[in-house]
Amino acid sequence: IKELDPIDTSADQLTDIKELDPIDNSALLDAESWGGEGQKLIYDPLDLEPRSRPTTDIYWWVSENEWNVLHSKFGGGPAIRVTPTFDFDKAITVMVNKMPKGGSSSYRGILEGSCEPEVDKGCVARRSAAEWQKLLVYTDGKILVSKLGPGGTAALNAGAGAGTENGHRRLRGKQIPLTVSSTMIIKAIKKLLYTSTEISPVDQKLCLITPTGNVELVNDELTLQEYEVHNGAELVVCLHEVEDAAQKAAAGELDAGFGGTVLSGLS
Repeated sequence: IKELDPIDTSADQLTDIKELDPIDNSALLDAESWGGEGQKLIYDPLDLEPRSRPTTDIYWWVSENEWNVLHSKFGGGPAIRVTPTFDFDKAITVMVNKMPKGGSSSYRGILEGSCEPEVDKGCVARRSAAEWQKLLVYTDGKILVSKLGPGGTAALNAGAGAGTENGHRRLRGKQIPLTVSSTMIIKAIKKLLYTSTEISPVDQKLCLITPTGNVELVNDELTLQEYEVHNGAELVVCLHEVEDAAQKAAAGELDAGFGGTVLSGLS
């Protein structure tokens, strides 16, 4: 995908590539397979939302200079032109230009701009939904659960890490890999975690980390698929601590009611 952007990346490095098949962008323009017509894009290169990106490295953005070098050496096509329009004072310009799949780990959103050929929004939506559903159905999948230490509940309740890679790292503790199926219920996951965490299933607070926030898996009878825990997802688990101010106040009032008795301080 050719980026029409004044920033020029290191095309000289591309001269080291010796063997490459001709560039074939036909898979990006297969609108007919998704209910569309003509040669329109079934991916939106300007949509950098994590859930919108393809599940594999199906395309890269490159500068116009890089495209010219690759095309002159290997041929193929067709060229797909992307013209992003955003504040050039922002550092995302360089990162978007260089990162695979048209995005970077630190920018999540939809860029303004245009594409040629144009994007078929209906095809994009149908393809994205199908890919997402495929990720939600698995029999021998892998998820990674991080055990948080004291204060973990407070961090999760505060939404630490929502939407940022640095925040996600702050939430990571001891990591526990699990082999699971999408039909397993949350109660079964908690039982698996008990042997590694020594936290009773009833005392576990289990959350799914997503780019937009942390989703607590509160219903033990729902499945991973129903909670949209995809194959390869990352979760966190910690001891469920009382953080709610109303609960603390109620506990304080109960204790006050036993003032002057042997039960004071036991609530």
